[in-house]
Amino acid sequence: MLPVFDQNGGMLCYVFNYTAGTKFAAEQLEIKHVNHVLMGYYVRRTMNIFVGDRGCSMVRMPLSPESARFISLINTQRFIHYLPRKQEVSPSTLHLVDVMRKAHMRIACDVYNVIFTRWAQAVKNFTYLVVDMQGDVNEQMNLAQNILEKAPWLKIIARCTDITNCRDAFALGIDYVCAPDFPPETLLNLVQRRYAKAFPDMFSEVCTVFLEHLSLQSESRAFSDLCSHYPQLLAFFKPVMEILTEDDEQAGTEKITISTYENACIMFSPEIIRTLEDVLCLKLLSSRFEPDEIRNAGLNSFEPLKFALEEGRAWQGIVSDPSLKETMPLFTIGIMRTLSRFSVSGEELEDPVYKEVMEKRDLLISRFKELKSISDGVDALTRTDLASVQKFADQGYYTTSGLSGSIEKGLIWTQRIVKALGGNAEVTR
Repeated sequence: MLPVFDQNGGMLCYVFNYTAGTKFAAEQLEIKHVNHVLMGYYVRRTMNIFVGDRGCSMVRMPLSPESARFISLINTQRFIHYLPRKQEVSPSTLHLVDVMRKAHMRIACDVYNVIFTRWAQAVKNFTYLVVDMQGDVNEQMNLAQNILEKAPWLKIIARCTDITNCRDAFALGIDYVCAPDFPPETLLNLVQRRYAKAFPDMFSEVCTVFLEHLSLQSESRAFSDLCSHYPQLLAFFKPVMEILTEDDEQAGTEKITISTYENACIMFSPEIIRTLEDVLCLKLLSSRFEPDEIRNAGLNSFEPLKFALEEGRAWQGIVSDPSLKETMPLFTIGIMRTLSRFSVSGEELEDPVYKEVMEKRDLLISRFKELKSISDGVDALTRTDLASVQKFADQGYYTTSGLSGSIEKGLIWTQRIVKALGGNAEVTR
């Protein structure tokens, strides 16, 4: 799942990449796979459990006559159909696109597809043009400008592989980028400076909590100190703890009613308590990026929060060694990869505690071959580099289906946590 966002950090949608049957490769869906994707992710399970109540999905898959019967079953206003490069142009597919647009579904198409195929005659039904930043960008932009002269309502999305691509796309005036990460300057545009200046030591204090977790200390003294400085930290303790205890009950634990953080520390394992503290710490950090009305309402509009939670949960699911699962702070290790996105200044990234946290994470990962293999695999999957994911999977510590399944479960779990933290916020920037 990759975010599509503008230069101000506003979200358009999430692009979902699905592997096709036994083919562990991106964008290889065939007509025979379309029913499975639509039924499994948009009919039997709604897209809400993956993208939240207001999120939108963008999927690149073939047009199929059978797809028409799903139009009435999915939320077409929150679904963007991205046409494949080799999509056949025929009277039936042109008609299907027309039907989809009448159902308020948005259509995206590559610039080259519009120019060099008969899809040009359907441009009136398109909403987005897609530019591949790995190709001849100048040529694509010139072609896009020619198309915009005839269809000025179209917006341009750039497919990017890294932050440099994002910056180049925004410099060209492209409306949105699809990328595995957010440029730091894009997120810094969101910082609520007055709130951030009021709590200048927040990042360092939170990093102290994470350092304690990575050091495998049994008592959470740093988190207790943090709560004394930021009493609002425990505002979401009960709803988050309910989800964590539900997960624990599924493993066979009897239901336990918890009323305070202190009681939870006595009743539950260090892993659950660390996860609770990590979630609340990330929520605290993300509040510095949220407008006053959103933060005061307890809502969430900071996307890196969701991606950090998803990766932390995926780490808990993919590690198979029982001894590592019992001893390693897997959730903390997972969320650390994107921790820099929660900083509001370059000075915070020079903080000695932050540097020590990252060094500690790298040290823990390097000590165990399974953790190193999983770390490399998760990084590759984030970039949609599935060939590298397969290469690391061949080391024998995880399977490609296991890793993908852990990411999927992490997405679902994250949306539950986001709701517990106050729900999704629709912010006008």
